[in-house]
Amino acid sequence: MSRTLVIAVAMTALVTGASPSWANGRTEASGRIVWINAPDTTFTTGHLETARPDGRDGRRLTPDTPGARDILPSISPDGRRVLYQRDSGEQADLRIVDVTGRNDHTVDTGCRTPCADDLEPGWLPDGRIFFTRVIGPFDQPNNSARSAVLHTARPDGTDVRRLSPPGPDGLIEDYHASTAPGAGYLVYFRLRNADSATALFRMDLPDRRVRQLTSWSLPVDGPDLSPARRGPTRDLIVFQVARPGTDALAVATVPATCVSEADCMRRIRYLTGTTGRATTPSWSPDGRRIAFSFRTSATELNGDVWTMRPDGSDRRRVSTSPAFDYGADWGPA
Repeated sequence: MSRTLVIAVAMTALVTGASPSWANGRTEASGRIVWINAPDTTFTTGHLETARPDGRDGRRLTPDTPGARDILPSISPDGRRVLYQRDSGEQADLRIVDVTGRNDHTVDTGCRTPCADDLEPGWLPDGRIFFTRVIGPFDQPNNSARSAVLHTARPDGTDVRRLSPPGPDGLIEDYHASTAPGAGYLVYFRLRNADSATALFRMDLPDRRVRQLTSWSLPVDGPDLSPARRGPTRDLIVFQVARPGTDALAVATVPATCVSEADCMRRIRYLTGTTGRATTPSWSPDGRRIAFSFRTSATELNGDVWTMRPDGSDRRRVSTSPAFDYGADWGPA
């Protein structure tokens, strides 16, 4: 897939609908949420902001940079740093900033020609970072890269290693990995370059055995694995999906323990409605709530960050900016 389409997939945006309770009482989750604040939905600029889950203690993390946008924030396992991508036209840089807004700096992963970009970064539980390394030339189906698969590195950019197993580079691309301490596997989505279809996959560790969870017919993005090690959300994946039969983007869940593609498709549960744009879901650090971005339609110029229970109920607004808030990530404080 071309780099322009990579960014387009990452930026598909934001929801409506509600359903009854998941648990008794109101769960007050901890940690912080980081998101992108942009003047509109053109995705030409934007900076990072953060707040507590109830919206208190809000602050800006990065400045507005002319001709650039700060996207795809990911909070470190210790809650002290935010890894993100600064995208400026044909150039993307991985960066890390403290949750205080200090020490904002580029992470040099040594991407040099034929490496074109390192994209869609995140943290692993052991403190390493991951990203999709895009390697040219762009001579594969639909002008896709020769390779675009998951790699890991230290937070200073050194010790880069391939994470994706050996496979059909150039035909399939791997993005947006997620795992949890003690899980023993990670989840991510694959993109099929011939038709730009996407599907959720699971990779068992350390043998890197891969199996497909959802069908190529269901457009998915941004999977996040629950950090809960017990309770109803253990091994539950929340993800963004184009809801079949509607024009809505929705938030849904599927268990990572489903035994086949058909079983997984049967066990998908939609948390949001059949209209609007609900995107970029992220679990709370205890696995009891989900942050997501919300707007009522594709043409709505304002969106906000909300949280909800894992059944879609008890929705609470986090951000109230008149600008466009999207791309939320929820991590420890």
